[in-house]
Amino acid sequence: MLASRAMRLPGVQDRPAVRISQRSSRRVMRGRAAGVAVGLTAALALAACGGGAAPSPSPSAAPTPTPTPNPHLAAPASVDAVFTWLTRHGLTIIPNNADARDSGEPVKRINATYAGWPLILSQYSTEAAARNATGIGR
Repeated sequence: MLASRAMRLPGVQDRPAVRISQRSSRRVMRGRAAGVAVGLTAALALAACGGGAAPSPSPSAAPTPTPTPNPHLAAPASVDAVFTWLTRHGLTIIPNNADARDSGEPVKRINATYAGWPLILSQYSTEAAARNATGIGR
């Protein structure tokens, strides 16, 4: 068998080639059918929307405002209160050790681990002492 000839399958008939003019006329018909379908859909949608005016909703009473609970700790908060608040709210903090001082800053410190990272919670006697010791807010 030659490579240039098409292979014929048993039971399959050859169809004559469709002329180019017939192909383009079929495309035009498909395009017109699609246009008619779009126009019909738009007409139906407009007819469905064109009914009488919808009744206006009756006014409802405004909901009564309720106070939002304050999740913040009151200042000054001890380092023990901060640690307890954090663990109570789902943080898995593992305390390692703690130290307290009679004089000097920080007054108390808790060394802990959170998610494998070191965490140091420190308590200072005043806000100014905390700013001086940490350099935050200078």
